[in-house]
Amino acid sequence: SSTGALLTTVDVPVETAAPQPQHHKGSQSGAPPMPSGITAAADGRTFAITNDLGFFLLRVAADGRSARLTHLPIHVSYTLSDSAALSPDGNKLAIDVETCPKGGCREDIEVISLATGASKLWTGPSMAGSPLNPAWADNGNQIMFLWQVGNSSTPQGYRLLNISRPAGSLLGSSRPMVSPPIQNGGEFPGAILSPDGSGLITTDYRNIPSQDGGGTAILRVVELSASNGRLLRVLHVATEHYGAGYLARTVADAGCQVLSLGSTGLHALVRCPGLGRL
Repeated sequence: SSTGALLTTVDVPVETAAPQPQHHKGSQSGAPPMPSGITAAADGRTFAITNDLGFFLLRVAADGRSARLTHLPIHVSYTLSDSAALSPDGNKLAIDVETCPKGGCREDIEVISLATGASKLWTGPSMAGSPLNPAWADNGNQIMFLWQVGNSSTPQGYRLLNISRPAGSLLGSSRPMVSPPIQNGGEFPGAILSPDGSGLITTDYRNIPSQDGGGTAILRVVELSASNGRLLRVLHVATEHYGAGYLARTVADAGCQVLSLGSTGLHALVRCPGLGRL
């Protein structure tokens, strides 16, 4: 509950032997089970869970004191992210997958209907890349994803994919959007678009070296304008001090990351020093 009280627990099956075909990229036979990823629908009571055994749908009772778990009949070769994104209405999953046809592997986004099992696949170029981290936007009409492949002619950054159109080329069917500045380490921070499409909730980082060789990392949760990238609000500030001999850490290294945004856009769940729910 919001007070931290435990209401109910649900056991999620995990892989205990050699991994099945459904697993995260990089898992190895005999390795411990991968941590589960979880995403939520807009009702706050329907969740999709991803682990080495596949995909599960969790439905929580209105009072939160009971829940039902269903193993979904979805099979893909490799998932690139820890989580598959559950649509706001709870009816579709967006998964970033890696497929390896002849000619090299590629990063794709697949959208699967939980009611019918029908799927649409948007295919990326034939090259290795990073997880695309799909997230739903525009009330479930578009998918926001991060394109971060260094050897591509397409500029890196966040893009919007209109899923109402026929499946096809991932880059050809999507358009670039405002991206938060690249952080220390050359990576884009995690970001979530507000439901009305006006704001981008993300994190930023600044390092202030000290004379003793250490320094202070200033971590912030911020809202940027989705139209021009300008700073609209600073929502949270945290500082971390580090001593001489320690490298200045990025926002992600320091555990400051935007995880999800409520259906109204008024509540964000973030992981950051000294903060849980904002």
